Amino acid sequence: MKKRLLSSLLVLCMVLTLMPAFSVPAEAASEDYVLLLNSTDGKFYKNSSSGDEVTPAGASVSGVAGAWVLTLTDFNFETTASSALTVPTGTTIKLAGDNTITSKYNGEAIPCGIYGAGTLSIDGTGTLHATGGTSTASDSNGIRANTSITISGSVTITATGGTAEKNSLGIYVHNSGDLTIKGSSTVTAQGGTAEVGSYGLYSGSLTTSDSASVTASGGSAATANSIGIRANNNITISDTAIVTAHSSESGGGGYSFYLHNDDSTLLINGSAAVTTTGGTAATSIYGIRTANLTISGSAVLTAAKRHGNRNQQCRHSC
Repeated sequence: MKKRLLSSLLVLCMVLTLMPAFSVPAEAASEDYVLLLNSTDGKFYKNSSSGDEVTPAGASVSGVAGAWVLTLTDFNFETTASSALTVPTGTTIKLAGDNTITSKYNGEAIPCGIYGAGTLSIDGTGTLHATGGTSTASDSNGIRANTSITISGSVTITATGGTAEKNSLGIYVHNSGDLTIKGSSTVTAQGGTAEVGSYGLYSGSLTTSDSASVTASGGSAATANSIGIRANNNITISDTAIVTAHSSESGGGGYSFYLHNDDSTLLINGSAAVTTTGGTAATSIYGIRTANLTISGSAVLTAAKRHGNRNQQCRHSC
């Protein structure tokens, strides 16, 4: 009996020795550098144009200087540096597959998932998740460009601002530039927790058209506003676009739409459908701050105060 048991154990050990080893794949480690697309040669470098050249998997570049086309296909980049991906002015990012760009920075700088030095265009058929890191002294951005951002095609984009000492912004166009969302694109923009203000979308002007779908939400803001969509100038929503804007609780008030200039206009026309959920700020239409509101065609605006049961639906005027 003992011999038979010993023989069985030896056979089992031999089988286990011959079997292949299986292990759970480890998560990809975060890098520690900004991935920079060089404006002159269209190559990728770490941190600066004079840094180390790298070849990131899932990224290819075509075109010419001033009009580079960066194609991302199942691209996944995560870094502890401030901006995860920095591209020069005139760049078009073409999305294919599922792409994730994340800054896990924690420090005093301004972290961005994607930073465009000037004009930035995003199109294609793929998806993109862009997330900003934590700023202990300034802002955090999911996607930021200095001059303008145009989103088109049939892309699906989720942009999320991180925790910020000042402002957290899902998508931000600096210097009062233009933000255009068109085609059949779907955009979700979320501001994170901020000491000052939290914004889903923030730009000089905003144009949403065709069959684009936009959801923009402000996060928690301690001392200023939580705003779904802020524009310093005008907002135009047309064709069959669908826009939903939310605000969260904040120490300074909340708005679904906030148009800053005294002569700015929120124009909703065509067959567009707009839904707003205001915060704590009481305005003529709950959650909307604008000098002029125009609704035309068969467009519909449904406005609801977050704290209360009243909904107000508007066609043509309110």
